[in-house]
Amino acid sequence: MADKKYTQIHATRANDVGGTIKRTFAYISIHYKKRFIFAIILIIISALTGVVSSLLMSPIINNYIVPYIGSDNPDYTGFIRMLILMGTIYAVGILSSFGYVKLISIVSTGVLHQMRKELYEKMEKLPLRFFDTRTHGEVINYYTNDIDIVRPMMADGFPAFMQASITIIG
Repeated sequence: MADKKYTQIHATRANDVGGTIKRTFAYISIHYKKRFIFAIILIIISALTGVVSSLLMSPIINNYIVPYIGSDNPDYTGFIRMLILMGTIYAVGILSSFGYVKLISIVSTGVLHQMRKELYEKMEKLPLRFFDTRTHGEVINYYTNDIDIVRPMMADGFPAFMQASITIIG
């Protein structure tokens, strides 16, 4: 009875993407809430620096490059200030990208560790019949491949989704 129940739960989890995401964020909110919120802030800053830098390109070209074409004695002070501003924006973007990648890596590793720990504790409670009716590869697949799919979702998918959303809005 326990193995049938486990198989049914496992099968419904694969089809319930929203539930899986909710459970993953529940793990995050228990142990890594502050780090994750800070990572979200850094993702937003990183995305906004990309939007702002692309918005500043038009004024730089229109106000500082085009008027100086053919000019005998151009004043580059405004252009240099804009270049310094752009460099600062890019530096902030780079630092925030580095920060969120580092934080997301810490959070995702910790969440995966917690998930594996809980799965191992549940595995210890399963009857021997469960292991007798499955191959070693099938059991290992439950505990490695399925959980390892969570890491790319957290480390790559979520930040990319947030950045793309902010870029589209910007």
